[in-house]
Amino acid sequence: MGLSELGGSDRLYEEFSLGMKARLALARALLKDPPVLLLDEPTLGLDIPSARRIRSLVKDLARREGKAVLYTSHNMLEVEQVCDRVVLIDRGVVVAEGTPEELKSRIPSIRTLELHLSNLPSGLIDDLRMMGLEVREYGQNQEGLYVIRVLTKRPEEVVDDVVRVVLSRGAEVSRLRIEEPTLEDVFVYFTRGREG
Repeated sequence: MGLSELGGSDRLYEEFSLGMKARLALARALLKDPPVLLLDEPTLGLDIPSARRIRSLVKDLARREGKAVLYTSHNMLEVEQVCDRVVLIDRGVVVAEGTPEELKSRIPSIRTLELHLSNLPSGLIDDLRMMGLEVREYGQNQEGLYVIRVLTKRPEEVVDDVVRVVLSRGAEVSRLRIEEPTLEDVFVYFTRGREG
């Protein structure tokens, strides 16, 4: 678990970082070698390296040691990385359950065509919407490129038309990719309309 290399044998618990406290809590939970682990937001507030170590450890415990792990998290990307089966709960009600792939297959096959553009000419978004496409604009990324996302059932059928319109408006496509639905998309789909 990497506890000894941090040299904390002569320090009080309160003096440890949040990441070290999380690893200590997990080590304590494992002392009696329980067959089931209940982990509630185990990486909440941790820095990236600490969160990665916790996720890796949890996966190892489940796969190599056969532990059953009940892992709660609001971070769907993390759930997708760690969990074999997922139960989505909204306001105390189970709204969906299954493997990540099963859950993704249950939502309408909306996929995303993401484009990173050198510039965002005026009227481009309107032109794309006039083609009947749902377009979302995300502003500029860290590289200064403009990011737009086109939501569609068949991105491979519209990509040529989208690129043609983008180029006709004088923008340059720096990056283009097609994204499949994520668990976050699944959660939004199954909880849509439950707000309030």
